[in-house]
Amino acid sequence: MESLSATTLRDALVRQKPFVPCTSRRTGNTKYAPWPEPNIRVWSEFNIQTLNDSYGHVLDTALPRYLVDNLTTPADVFKNMTVSDDKAPLHFIGWNDATVMPLVKWSMQQMGLHTGTALFHRYTDAQGTTVAKLPQAPNKLTVDHLVYLQNSHRDTLVVGLGRTSTKWRGVAAMRNPGDARGENTWPIRQLANLCARSGTRYGYIQTDEELAVCCFGAKPPTSDKADTGARWQQPDDKWDDWSVSLMVVPWNTELCGSGDASGGGARRILTTELALWWLCMLALSDGHRPLVETKEIVAIDSWERVYLHKERRWVRRHRYSSCEVPADPPPPSAYETPEPGNAATLAADVGANGQNWFDLIDPATIDITGANFDGMWPV
Repeated sequence: MESLSATTLRDALVRQKPFVPCTSRRTGNTKYAPWPEPNIRVWSEFNIQTLNDSYGHVLDTALPRYLVDNLTTPADVFKNMTVSDDKAPLHFIGWNDATVMPLVKWSMQQMGLHTGTALFHRYTDAQGTTVAKLPQAPNKLTVDHLVYLQNSHRDTLVVGLGRTSTKWRGVAAMRNPGDARGENTWPIRQLANLCARSGTRYGYIQTDEELAVCCFGAKPPTSDKADTGARWQQPDDKWDDWSVSLMVVPWNTELCGSGDASGGGARRILTTELALWWLCMLALSDGHRPLVETKEIVAIDSWERVYLHKERRWVRRHRYSSCEVPADPPPPSAYETPEPGNAATLAADVGANGQNWFDLIDPATIDITGANFDGMWPV
């Protein structure tokens, strides 16, 4: 039996991090005209209340001792760090990989998700010793962070990019999403292209000031060889009618006291680590991972009413986490007078007060000789 600690999953994902100054000079973003140009909307459902309602039961579970002992202290990683060039954000990506991914793996086991399937994750480091590439994708496209399942399809869960805050700010794209143009959109367009090539709808952009989570939607290719379930799209398989739901989570979290980090205060705080963990959990939900048309995406705050026959009770079940909470039975359907001429009208009119449909039958054609009517009417 695993030795449990007093530290919960939420405690491990809600920790204060130091401020990291950015001295990098402002330069332009990578550009490529054929990249998708999605319409931007604010992902308002991506908030701490939705997270607590749907995954709070997992976040408040105590972690095994071995995971807690291996947690890295933020100050040890970011102390005296300065973002001075375009490679510096990769240190933040490395922090995400080292801190969040082990907790995603444990959460998979805790929730019984994809049992027997390994979770693969890799990031491109600042020294260039490791490079994350989309497997089987054209030209071995490189990314800054890659998370995927090691199943037969190599299902990509999340793709990540790093940027300096002098180069890109997600809040600028959110202030007026309908009119966002130019430099504010290029990293989003690049991320959309990577998601199309890998088949996932989820991605993120990490800067020294924020983590921007994205959920993309697009109309699938119409060519005969296009497969909306395919994980690796060819260059000539064009997706169109793009959209992206965008939410920005600040890098720095101010925890006023120790109670905030371990008590009720932590339940009100959404950190970058929590956001990335949540994005991975959404992607691990089967049926909610592939890139699909925007209208087919189920809102992350959606619940359905389900009747459990064995327990003989009604519950509300979250569409992604499958979290269940007790629910009242649905109200009975209101009675409506059937329209003339439909089947319900026929059924309603047969009886003592209804139309005598037997008038339509010729009695001479009915032979009731030997018929037994015992028990057909009460005495």
